[in-house]
Amino acid sequence: MKFASQLVSFNACPADPFRPISTPIYQTATFEQEHADQFGRYDYSRSGNPTRTVLEEQLAQLEKTGGWKQGTTVVEFEVNRDGSLGNLKTVESAGEAILDEAASQAISSGAPFPPLPDSYPDKKIRLRLHFGYDPPASADAPLCHGPNMGAHSAVYVLRHVENGLTPPHATHAPDPEYSEKGRRAKYQSRVMIAGTVDPQGTFTDLCVLVPAGFGLDEQAIAAAGTWRFEPAVQQGQPIAVRLNVEMDFRLY
Repeated sequence: MKFASQLVSFNACPADPFRPISTPIYQTATFEQEHADQFGRYDYSRSGNPTRTVLEEQLAQLEKTGGWKQGTTVVEFEVNRDGSLGNLKTVESAGEAILDEAASQAISSGAPFPPLPDSYPDKKIRLRLHFGYDPPASADAPLCHGPNMGAHSAVYVLRHVENGLTPPHATHAPDPEYSEKGRRAKYQSRVMIAGTVDPQGTFTDLCVLVPAGFGLDEQAIAAAGTWRFEPAVQQGQPIAVRLNVEMDFRLY
């Protein structure tokens, strides 16, 4: 089946006995449970629901097809003093014209930019941006995939920070080290990771939500694995919660 066909041809809602041809939007906040102390696949809609499961599984399947392209495009451009765009060019190709064009279009669509501040001494500023398309996963920095987006919650009930819950508090959270590859390339970016603060305050089940590449993802995961927390509390008891964390890598 061609890529375009796979975009619209999928199992819309496998658990629904009425077999709808399009996925229903589950707007409920909570789901009924069979037992008071044993939760099913879904409990609170923000942590997971059938609509989101269908989307996640469909995206994972599309990533395996030939129409899902990988690569990195590096683009250089100038922002003139008045904010206008100048001298846009691709300096490193992703190997696919459609990916290179998408990177250039992303920059062009953002112009004009805010004017340069009066205190800036030059007439223009030159920038270099990296556009990564579906970078390959690393064993040391796995991507968040699957129905629970990388979380393995079979051992305990997993929640997100919400009303009625005291959030976890970091007691030890050192910054990540810069990767040598990123430092040599003068590469700056941001990594978003997800992790579970378990009832003992350990940050586990770490995975990458938004990768940066250049070895920064691995550095972010390595640092987060050493973090320790006072666990989240609900009704006086420590509980496991899922957190998203952003880590900025800046050289200047």
